[in-house]
Amino acid sequence: GNTRNPDGTMNTKTKLVVGAVSFLLIMTLIAVGLLVYYSSKPAQFLITTEHLEIKGLYGEKIYFDNINEITLAESLPEIISRTNGAALGNKMKGYFRLAEIGKAKLFVNLASSPFVFIHRETKPVVIINCDTESETKELFAALLAEWQKKQE
Repeated sequence: GNTRNPDGTMNTKTKLVVGAVSFLLIMTLIAVGLLVYYSSKPAQFLITTEHLEIKGLYGEKIYFDNINEITLAESLPEIISRTNGAALGNKMKGYFRLAEIGKAKLFVNLASSPFVFIHRETKPVVIINCDTESETKELFAALLAEWQKKQE
């Protein structure tokens, strides 16, 4: 069909289509921008007497009663694939498939070690760390102390 009126101006239907496409494009760009922003924010860790709460994208509460073991390791097994997560540079959040482990939930900065491994009975292992070695070691010590209190 013709998109122009006899005087050369756009007809109403064409204006509506252009407006709708422009609106969808702008909304998509805003959504992608927000996703990148929230993906890049580091996860926040809150330890209570009952659980570890991971705040942010893909966050959850991990109750100490459901934890089998908490360990600290200098390296992470090779990441085979991202199954449902965000990978921005060295920051990984969400579900990934790792060599030797299989499905795991990561909240890590690959540029910083060590890594805290939280092993649970039925759910995937959760691996977390902070932006500095000292922060990660403090988090591990506090998490281990609270979890061990629940074991007594």
